[in-house]
Amino acid sequence: MWSLIFFCFRSYAKVLRDSNKDNLLAFRLLSLWLSNKQKSDTVAEFLSTIPSHKFVPLLCQICAHLSDQCDSFADTVRGFVGERFNHLQRF
Repeated sequence: MWSLIFFCFRSYAKVLRDSNKDNLLAFRLLSLWLSNKQKSDTVAEFLSTIPSHKFVPLLCQICAHLSDQCDSFADTVRGFVGERFNHLQRF
């Protein structure tokens, strides 16, 4: 099952990185990420290749998952937001 999800992550990330036509795939990528929180370390690799502007419509949903917990999902979310949207780091 994980190999299919991994393939989806990789494919969505590649299309989002290389094309400007299918920006709605960012919604699918976020949905897949949130439903597979235990694999956040793998997802982080894919997120780093996608331009930040494709996640602007999803910023509210992503920020809603910021927390003080110390697990891989929370660390990935904090790293993603801090790296790409550094004006939000103070929150």
